[in-house]
Amino acid sequence: MTHSIRPRFSPASRTGGFSLIEIIGVLAIIAVLVGVVGTSIMGRLKRAAREAEAISMTSIADGIRAHVRTTRGVPVVDDWPRLLANEMGLAPDRVQRTSAGYARMFVVDPAILLTASGEQQLPYAQSLGISNAPAHARILVISSLGGPLPSVSLSDSQFETVWTTTDGSIPSPLAAYGASAEELRIQRIDLSDLFYRVILSNFDSANRAWFAVNGVSGWGAPSRGPFYERWIIAGTPFDLHFSDNSLQARDLLRSDLSYVFEHGQWTRYLAYGRQSEQAAPFASAVTGFLASGAAPGNTSIDPASVVQEMYLYLSTYATWSSGSANFDAFASGTSNAPAPVLRTLQDSQQRLDDFTTALITPTP
Repeated sequence: MTHSIRPRFSPASRTGGFSLIEIIGVLAIIAVLVGVVGTSIMGRLKRAAREAEAISMTSIADGIRAHVRTTRGVPVVDDWPRLLANEMGLAPDRVQRTSAGYARMFVVDPAILLTASGEQQLPYAQSLGISNAPAHARILVISSLGGPLPSVSLSDSQFETVWTTTDGSIPSPLAAYGASAEELRIQRIDLSDLFYRVILSNFDSANRAWFAVNGVSGWGAPSRGPFYERWIIAGTPFDLHFSDNSLQARDLLRSDLSYVFEHGQWTRYLAYGRQSEQAAPFASAVTGFLASGAAPGNTSIDPASVVQEMYLYLSTYATWSSGSANFDAFASGTSNAPAPVLRTLQDSQQRLDDFTTALITPTP
């Protein structure tokens, strides 16, 4: 008799389950996939958060500029979050903190200069404007998505360092920041372009020259003195009045401008910078001339007096050439006596010659 030995467990006897080794292998594959997919998703979420923060910071910058225009002033830094929340229609916490819950930092340039007295202080509330171009009118808004920002008080030089540091780097004054540079965002806001230059001059010695800035009356005294020069926030209502103080013209300030007052009313003067492309070369020359100041050792005359007399000469010549019968007679050589307007022109010519000579002659 032949006996066969059958295996105790044969492949045919399996019930379809997985071996331990197979289960471990499947779990390992799943773990790898979860790691790859999870890392990709987390990366996308972080990128989305950074993009959203960039949009939020741009909106904050736009809100700051809008607030300066609408209120015609610059508040102290501690008031910015609350004021911006009102300006942007957001809850204060949306302005104060990022989506990750970390507080944003608002910093005004310590060297900011918006007052005629030279005082570096805020808040600034516009009245008739400032007598010098705004200096260091800059604001930093710094935010983080990776951790709290270090508590620092920036000096003039440290502010400049943060302002000029390339995006994607951590500025040295913020070296204590504990996260990567990718999680740090710096929004730079320069307010200087919100201020327009206004130059007014009164050539009418018999009448008062009135104007108003946002309802605040200025000047009024009859004078042929120096220029009245101010830097005023864009969008400010600007009124010009006749000599009897009745309204002549009203506009919102949207560019640099200049007016001259004569014969009891205001007329356009020189165009500065953004006002007129055709006048730009001449305007630039006049601007540079006015800014140059008197020569060392000369205390008798200044560039502003020369420009005023030049304007008087130009306007008087235009009047004489367009409205005087003496002009044609003078050109043909048949005039015996100069007309009054010509005498005024000749006097202006003499003064202009005297002024320009004195400007480059040291005072004895």
